[in-house]
Amino acid sequence: MTGRLRLPSPALAVSLLALFVALGGTGYAAMRLPRNSVGTIQLQNNSVIAPKIRNGTIVGSKLHNGAVTAGKINPKGLTVPNATHATIAVSAQTAAAATTATSAGTATIASSPGALASGRAETGVYDVQFTGASGSAAISFPFPLAVPATHVEWLAPGAASDTGCPGSAATPEAARGFLCLYASAETNVASGCVADAAGSCSGPSFTYGSVAEVTPTDTTLPTRSVGTWAVTAP
Repeated sequence: MTGRLRLPSPALAVSLLALFVALGGTGYAAMRLPRNSVGTIQLQNNSVIAPKIRNGTIVGSKLHNGAVTAGKINPKGLTVPNATHATIAVSAQTAAAATTATSAGTATIASSPGALASGRAETGVYDVQFTGASGSAAISFPFPLAVPATHVEWLAPGAASDTGCPGSAATPEAARGFLCLYASAETNVASGCVADAAGSCSGPSFTYGSVAEVTPTDTTLPTRSVGTWAVTAP
């Protein structure tokens, strides 16, 4: 004898439907977080890293005053175009005062750069032109020396270099404590020397520079000596 399949009662059908809806809602809730449900408590330490932060999302209004200190700033490529005061700035274009700035474009006050460190060298050019008994041209060091160079030499065009002045007019060099002038071209020059603070060719140079002195072969003809120089701080 075959038994008849009985349909579930309406109460059972309603109960099963409610169960399915409840389970479906729980699964949906597990897949989608409600708005504003994740806070600082839910975030683990170090869970937010740089690649996860969109460019431009952290602005000045989101930072506390004093939150970014000097030790956290990479100074490379950082410029301060309108600083009121630049103590040791490499470049202070419109600073009111630039104490030891390497470049102070339109600063109201810009003291000379610091002294050249011992063993460091700097180079430049000179040009003496005149007609008469003698002529001279000032040589100014971009960075002053703490003490004057103790040895000075003038090398005429084609003169052999030495241990104190091992360079040339094309590549001027100087040993420590030496100021070397390398003449690249001369006209009507009898002799040349580097004068000291007293105007003598036998003593040391100034700390801020020196003077190239030239004596002509014929005082009635134009005289010229042009070349390069190098100095290395004692």
